[in-house]
Amino acid sequence: MTEKRIYEGIPCDYTAYYCEENVWRLCKRIQQSSLSILEEFYVIFISNDQKTVALWKQQASDKENGLIVWDYHVILIQKTSSAVLVFDFDSQLQFPCAIYDYATEVLRSDIELQARFQRQFRVIPAMDFLKFFASDRSHMKDIADGSNYVKPPPPFSPISVKGCSMNLQEFIKMETTSAPGQILSYDDFLCFCDIHSKQTD
Repeated sequence: MTEKRIYEGIPCDYTAYYCEENVWRLCKRIQQSSLSILEEFYVIFISNDQKTVALWKQQASDKENGLIVWDYHVILIQKTSSAVLVFDFDSQLQFPCAIYDYATEVLRSDIELQARFQRQFRVIPAMDFLKFFASDRSHMKDIADGSNYVKPPPPFSPISVKGCSMNLQEFIKMETTSAPGQILSYDDFLCFCDIHSKQTD
């Protein structure tokens, strides 16, 4: 499914199950716009060593509370001196929404979660994400035949950078890799977003 949303006059392309490409295209459109605000944006990869991260209020969920366990998820945040906004194409919340709403309704507290469902966050300046990220979509192809997609891909060419067509896994890994960004715990991520974890309890 491909849909469009509008942010500050910028069309936001959306294809379900391709969160990293949705975010990449929004970053690219912001870069190409007249807003000159890309430095305010950070791309956030959410995952863990087990690739089992719990998030709530997700459109793809069949549960009343919107709970789903992703292997990884990608969102975009805009951080200014006055507010932090979250752009999650797959959330049931407003687009964008305030970080406090996202933390309380989508992330919720890590305290109640088993260790295998707890989240880590790779925080990447949007400019670095555009400069270094590449995906040939091979992770979305059927393992059995290697040709058919398990979910329909976006109607755009895959993302590549000079000398690289696929480095998605380097961004998903919550450890030091060739991918840019700093790895933060749940509490450190909330501090980065200028809120304290006790507010989400």
